[in-house]
Amino acid sequence: MCDLPPVTDLSSLPRINFSKFLTRIDLSTNHVTQSIFPWLFNYSTSLEWIELSDNQLGGSIPDASGNMNSIQTLYLDQNQLEGGIPKFFGNMCALQTLSIENNKLSGQLAELILNLSGCVQYSLKLLSLDGNQMKGPVPKSIGNLSVLVSLQLGSNLLAGEISEQHFSNLSCSRELSLSDNSLTLKFSYDWVPPFQLDNLDLSSCNLGPDFPKWLSTQQIFLYLDISHYGISDTIPSWFWNKTTSLSINLSYNQIRGMLPNEPLNNFMFFLNLSNNKFWGILNNFLCLSLVKTLIYLDLSNNQLSGGLDDCFDQLSELIILNLASNNLSGQIPSSMGSLIDLRVLDLSNNNFLGELPLSLQNCTMLSFINLRNNSFSGKLPAWVGESLSSLVILNLHSNKFHGCIPLQLCQLAHIQFFDLSQNNISGHIPQCLYNLTTMGFKNTNNMRTHIVSDVYMDGTQVTFKIISGGSSSYVFNTIVSWKGQSYVYGKNFGEMRSIDLSSNKLTGEISAEIFNLTELKALNLAGNMLTEPIPQEIGRLEQLESLDLSRNQLFGSIPASIADLKFLSFLNLSYNKLWGRIPTGTQIQTINSSGFIGNLELCGPPLTLKCLGDAEPNAESPKSGSKNNQEDEDEFLKCLYIGMGLGFMVGFGEFVAL
Repeated sequence: MCDLPPVTDLSSLPRINFSKFLTRIDLSTNHVTQSIFPWLFNYSTSLEWIELSDNQLGGSIPDASGNMNSIQTLYLDQNQLEGGIPKFFGNMCALQTLSIENNKLSGQLAELILNLSGCVQYSLKLLSLDGNQMKGPVPKSIGNLSVLVSLQLGSNLLAGEISEQHFSNLSCSRELSLSDNSLTLKFSYDWVPPFQLDNLDLSSCNLGPDFPKWLSTQQIFLYLDISHYGISDTIPSWFWNKTTSLSINLSYNQIRGMLPNEPLNNFMFFLNLSNNKFWGILNNFLCLSLVKTLIYLDLSNNQLSGGLDDCFDQLSELIILNLASNNLSGQIPSSMGSLIDLRVLDLSNNNFLGELPLSLQNCTMLSFINLRNNSFSGKLPAWVGESLSSLVILNLHSNKFHGCIPLQLCQLAHIQFFDLSQNNISGHIPQCLYNLTTMGFKNTNNMRTHIVSDVYMDGTQVTFKIISGGSSSYVFNTIVSWKGQSYVYGKNFGEMRSIDLSSNKLTGEISAEIFNLTELKALNLAGNMLTEPIPQEIGRLEQLESLDLSRNQLFGSIPASIADLKFLSFLNLSYNKLWGRIPTGTQIQTINSSGFIGNLELCGPPLTLKCLGDAEPNAESPKSGSKNNQEDEDEFLKCLYIGMGLGFMVGFGEFVAL
């Protein structure tokens, strides 16, 4: 990347005399616009490789008038190109690689393939159109591109049926992606493909309900994704015994049966069997069928049972471990602490119990911990804050943790989601929570790591590019108490900042320091025993959208600064001891009145109870009297509160005298 300025004036480009020795040009990841095309066409007689990915190319690809005959490789990925592929591409007899991923190409795929019906069909080996807006069926004429090694048509708007005839001439194919379209694959039961694929991505295609038998003809899959495939069958034994795969994704089907309990391929990196109906004792798979090279294991949302044996030291390469939403039980074995590269640990929605093993403090790379809805107990471990400084998400909702919130948890400077709700936590809210600095800033998390060829973590998504042409992503999913409801946040979690300490036994005041976390989107302290007035500093939470302080013992007036929260769309202050006029603001009066009930002395909109001095809806009062009305109301409230205080003192004195 050279960070070139946008090219809008061709005269600003240097008049380079491309000699016959210049064969390659790479301007990727800059600000180059479509004005580059005429410039390239005039000087491209010797060019063999052009790389213009990740720029600002827009509009249609212009006609090159036959000046691109020497081009062998053309990359135009990650731009804003529209329309289709011009007819002149059919005459680019040397073209072997054409990649226009993630643009806005539209129109019928059949027309595009027709434009590649010239001499290029005998040279084109890679055609990648992933992530566009191509429509219509996949034409059988795709088979005319008989030397294709890689065909990538995923994430378009394609529809219709795919049959054996589409692939009858594609004997050279090694990579095929038809994912995320509306395609139905109809192959005969005993079909034997003419190819041997390395990479196959048919995610979200419809082929089920039977497990595809033709996969048994393929010897090695570096990457296999048949997730969201409509399979409701069992996995045949040949799949585990014969097929060699580095990456397998069978998630989001209805596959049933037991996991294998015999040794698997010793070089598998990625295994995702989540959201199926696998059942049986998990340990039979983990400890008997171990794949020591696994870096990604997702068995969530199945029907697996039993405890976890102490064999995680044999899975020391794991980075992602998701066993959520099964019927697992027992304690967490200490050997889990041997997973020193672990970034993601999700054991939520099971029946685990006991204290967290101290050995987990060795997993210093952890960014995501989700243990919600279990029966973990003991005091909140202080070592989480001391050793797991990379945590972005900590979800301990609905367990049996007790004791105070350790001050060490304030050291989680990268935390975006902090949920300790529905436990037995007592004591005060630590003032040091203002040290959760990511809650006060945007986009501070940019963690990167490398596995095989490329793995990166950005906010809350982990994407694996294990081999060329195949990628798989893991998205952190967690449930957020948001605006009075529970929502699953995944890909859209990046900007979320949330603290949830609700339904515990917290006492004392709400520390004003928490309101220094100015990027908070959601704050839930409901269902505790908090007292004192709401701090005036609450108006600092400029990004706050959801605030729940209900079911506490807060008293006093609602701070006027709460009206400054212009994004606030959910507010629940119900069942406290608040009094006085509800502050006036553009957002506050749109809040549902149920958010204020249970406070006997609150008045004003959105409540129907009027404050003293409020004019009747149809009554006209002179503007000059508004100040007097406010003064009368203030004097009345002052006398009311003084009277309440004197009454309490007299009554208490009489009680003592007795």
